[in-house]
Amino acid sequence: MDRRIAVIKRIIIENPGGAVSLAELAEHLNLSPHRLSHLFRDEMAMSFSQYLKQVRIEKARELLENTFLTIKEIRLKIGVNDKSRFARDFKKAFGVTPTRYGSQRIAR
Repeated sequence: MDRRIAVIKRIIIENPGGAVSLAELAEHLNLSPHRLSHLFRDEMAMSFSQYLKQVRIEKARELLENTFLTIKEIRLKIGVNDKSRFARDFKKAFGVTPTRYGSQRIAR
């Protein structure tokens, strides 16, 4: 894997709620945003924004399973302000809403 992409992955995984933009990362890596976008897609087989969303939703699932944070706290912790979009993306990824997922965890 291209080490520049590995750096980006590490930054996102370590701080999924951070306000990370492709343009800022491109500047950090001394690339144009367009070039970084193509490089990222070639290496990861998905766009930067798709990867960021995937990491954030997975982190939300992890927090739902392992903490007693509210869904709002989790949503804000992973950097998602729109509660409808969060619920929709979570359901698309895991088949249930975050509320239902959390209550299933408690019921176990």
